[in-house]
Amino acid sequence: MGGEKRSPIRRAGSWVADRWVQWWWIDVPLAAALTLFFAFTPGVHAVFDLLGNLRLADRRSIYTDMLTIATLFAGFSTLATATYLGWSSRGVRAVRDLVGKDLLWLWLSATTMPWLCATTLVIVKMVDRGTPPTNPTRWIAIGTLIVVGEQLARVIYLFYSLAMIEQRPNSQTPVRPVASVPIGMKRKAEG
Repeated sequence: MGGEKRSPIRRAGSWVADRWVQWWWIDVPLAAALTLFFAFTPGVHAVFDLLGNLRLADRRSIYTDMLTIATLFAGFSTLATATYLGWSSRGVRAVRDLVGKDLLWLWLSATTMPWLCATTLVIVKMVDRGTPPTNPTRWIAIGTLIVVGEQLARVIYLFYSLAMIEQRPNSQTPVRPVASVPIGMKRKAEG
């Protein structure tokens, strides 16, 4: 960020965002923690228990919709991975050389996790037999949808970041101009 100072809150936010992108394995524990919070916090429970107030047939219909969303995202992430593998610009090759193994893990996670979520939703749909007060399957479905959302955000971020690198003519030129006039710094005369 040049010579500008960032506030501690902004630095902490950047640190959290960077770690979340890198730590692909954190999605399931984070979704589980959020889901448990939603399920067991009295004031919050009523707001997030959207499936608990539905009849079984309606809930199963919603599970089908969730399954559709998960599989659509699975297809998108597979397409994004294939597109990334096809890019061959100098910038993308440099990124692959620098962080290839870690980036591969991110893409593998983004490609496989939606399919695992879709499988989980199929199992939830088969197992849900009603009785909302004691039936935890609806919370598993909500947690699964949270994982899908986390993965979607990561894939979009990765794809966008790599697309910006791919579109650069060379590593020194920005993708698009940020101002109509080049931005420069004036130095004070010493003395």
